[in-house]
Amino acid sequence: MSNEPIHNERILLEAIHAEDEKAFEEIFMGYKDRVFNIAMLYTESQELSEEIVQDVFVKVWSKRKELTAIRDFSSWIFTLTRNRSFNVLRDTATLQSHQQELISHLPTAHEGDELMIVKDTEKLINEALQLLSPSQKQAFELFKIQGLSREETARAMNLSPNTVKVHLLHALRTIRAYLVINGVVSVCILIHYPLFL
Repeated sequence: MSNEPIHNERILLEAIHAEDEKAFEEIFMGYKDRVFNIAMLYTESQELSEEIVQDVFVKVWSKRKELTAIRDFSSWIFTLTRNRSFNVLRDTATLQSHQQELISHLPTAHEGDELMIVKDTEKLINEALQLLSPSQKQAFELFKIQGLSREETARAMNLSPNTVKVHLLHALRTIRAYLVINGVVSVCILIHYPLFL
C-alpha cells in the first residue's frame, strides 16, 4: 500500500478526537495493511503481526483526544507499530522462557488433579468477567463463549466490528492477567485455555 497520507486525514483525526467511530474505521482501513507489513518486518509472524495491528489501533483509539496535536500521523503510527513490535517480541520471548521453566517443574498430573484445575480456572474466569465493563463482558460472552463471529457479535451489540475488536482485546487481557495473578498459567492457560495466550 502507498505511504501517501490518507485523503482528508486531518479531518478524520479531528472526527476521531470527537469519538466518531466511522472516522476511526476509515483510518483503520487506510493504515491496517501498513501496520501489518511493518510488524511482519520485525516479527516475521502473521499471528503476532495481527495482534500488533489490534494493539496499535486500540492505542490510537485510547489516544483519540491527543490525535489533533500529532503533526505527522503516518510517522507517529510507524513509531507506535515499531515500539509495539519490539515489546511483543520481548514479551513472547519472556513468556516462552517462563512456560518452559514451568513445564519442566510440573509434577505429573493425575486426571483428578487436572479436573480440579479446570474447575478452579473456570471459577477464576467467572470472577474475572465481573471485572469487565458491561460491553467487554457481553462481547466476550457472545464471541468466546457462545461462539458467534465478530460480525454477528457486532450486530447483536449494535456496534461496529472494530469496536467489538477493541472490547474483546481489553476483555482477554483483563482475564489473562487475572488468571496469571492467581497462579494458574502453568497448566490451564497452556493446556486447557490456549485462547488466553
